[in-house]
Amino acid sequence: IQWTYVSDTDRALTYEILSPTPDADGEVFQGDTFTYAVDGDMATLEYVDADMPSDVAEISWNTTTGAGSITVPGFNGGSIACWDEAGVRCMTLSVRGMEVVAGGAPLSVESSSSAYVSVSALDESNAVVCYSMSSAGYCRVLTAAADGGLSRGISQTFSSSSTSYSTVAALDNSSALVCYALGQYSYCRKMSVSAGFVGSNTAYVNYAYTKYLSVAAFDSTSAVVCYEDDGGNDYVECKVIYVTSSGGLSGGTARQVTSYSSEYVSVSALDASTAVLKSLTLELTDRRGEPAHFGRMHLWFKLLTTH
Repeated sequence: IQWTYVSDTDRALTYEILSPTPDADGEVFQGDTFTYAVDGDMATLEYVDADMPSDVAEISWNTTTGAGSITVPGFNGGSIACWDEAGVRCMTLSVRGMEVVAGGAPLSVESSSSAYVSVSALDESNAVVCYSMSSAGYCRVLTAAADGGLSRGISQTFSSSSTSYSTVAALDNSSALVCYALGQYSYCRKMSVSAGFVGSNTAYVNYAYTKYLSVAAFDSTSAVVCYEDDGGNDYVECKVIYVTSSGGLSGGTARQVTSYSSEYVSVSALDASTAVLKSLTLELTDRRGEPAHFGRMHLWFKLLTTH
């Protein structure tokens, strides 16, 4: 543990994981580092993987306004993503290789306090964004113009009660699946872009308190949703959600995919029957796989296939 203190508004704290014992050559391996720093009104969290020190994950925010940004190699193509104190904002970017060469004007999607924002592309110029507010959950269609500008459609309510951990995945260019936690349970609901919600097409995801939902579509009729089973033992579970021939939804059997407490779940489809699951955990290991003396955050990956 290393720390520096210049003043109350200029300080830093760094945790580094070391091997518990030297190896046969007497070398003590250095591990990952996690740094929290404050400089005036700005706070920063930085995570460095010792195996890939050039891949730095960083979150910065203004402690007064709440505005900030996140830069993570595996998120948003490694590009910076930002938010401000006014609520949810979105913008389109023109990208050449790994360089952002042009950005459209930001669009205020919702002017009130919002949380659990998720967005998914419907086609080359339209996307659906869903988010939670204190009284309800909403989705809107965003349309990108040729000049990079964004316009928004009217908000559609996917829940008339306060929701959390909302996540959305486009099934095709005219429909999407939004999943969310509501009170003690969690649900998925199909949304038609042109007609709002069709019928009572809601499927249960988990009959218990649920956190960190993430959904990914396999195709226009099936998707996989993964989550932390907070009402159970905090393990990650996943299940397939199907669109029935009548347009409703049905859920497959939940499958436990971790045997230890996990958080910050993310799932992405690789093809029509395979997905990769990513979860940030708190397993206590060093670079050699040996138990560490104090916590280390690391990412793990697991392939899921449907049968």
